[in-house]
Amino acid sequence: MRAAVLAVMLVPAAARADSAQSSVVVTLNAAGDALAAQYGQSEAQLIAKAQMSIEDIYQTENLPNLLNAFANTAAFAARGLGADYMSDPDRWVFGVAATGALATDLSLGSSSHVVAGAVVNIGGLVGTSLARWGAPSWTVFANGSYEATTIRGLSGSLLTGGAHVQVKVVHPSSPGAVRWIGLDVTSGLDVADWNVGASAPIKINFHVGNGTMPGQYHTVDLASTGTLQVKASTYSVPVELTTGVLLWDTLGIYGGGGVDLTVGQSEIEASLSGTMTIDNDMEPIGTATITASGTNEPDAFTVHALAGLELHTRYVRVFAQGAIAPSEEAVTVGVRVTP
Repeated sequence: MRAAVLAVMLVPAAARADSAQSSVVVTLNAAGDALAAQYGQSEAQLIAKAQMSIEDIYQTENLPNLLNAFANTAAFAARGLGADYMSDPDRWVFGVAATGALATDLSLGSSSHVVAGAVVNIGGLVGTSLARWGAPSWTVFANGSYEATTIRGLSGSLLTGGAHVQVKVVHPSSPGAVRWIGLDVTSGLDVADWNVGASAPIKINFHVGNGTMPGQYHTVDLASTGTLQVKASTYSVPVELTTGVLLWDTLGIYGGGGVDLTVGQSEIEASLSGTMTIDNDMEPIGTATITASGTNEPDAFTVHALAGLELHTRYVRVFAQGAIAPSEEAVTVGVRVTP
């Protein structure tokens, strides 16, 4: 078997990345050489095409940005879920909510990539006004969630938790058909731990050839086994300003925004290999090996906005809420009870 090898090493592309390096090594067998000749390409040209496709799918040339985006998504996963933005004085609140968060950063936002930034998060909330202790303008909350996550051939878990305090800095208007709920400032601490890793062979495919019409290209399948682990741990302090209106004591509309100070770290370790095959009979044309390692941090300073609708009754509140930040967005639905 004749083999040719091309490898690329990645040096740090972001100043905050402690280290980031990767390599993709592609080796062709005799069938791979024949495939290259079929399209009038050299062995090196076909290897370069395969290597470039694998690098794009695994984002090995973009590790610092990938790790930064992964950490940002972890930090954003529970953003806006640690407080009730239409809370009542002298009341307890218990709630549960489901959130779908998505990274729109190109590093994570494409479904064609192995590591994609999509999170489904189900969590709980408990809070109480401090009115019974002589501080009616203050409310405290605690929240947390644990959710198993699966992305492509990766599985893992997302753990979040937080504690927040909310103060009514401007009191609401008098009761009426339309009542302003006042102005709230909410702050606290959000903690997130997100990890995903290879739980089965990671299957990808790409095209090689001279065009996009049938007969002008072959689809190459690559099923890789080994180790791939991506982790992020973040700690965020949000400071939010929110307000809203209550219509006919039934329908609540609220919104606001805030700034977020975040620290933490994300990291990747990968050592994968597999056989490249083509056609339905899975004819082997060579092998590919992917290695990667690196660390990075989330953005230290970000902003976000949120808005929601709430069916606001005496004892039960059903709400839908959206949140958005640079390269992140989320939609939440939930229910709260106020005994």
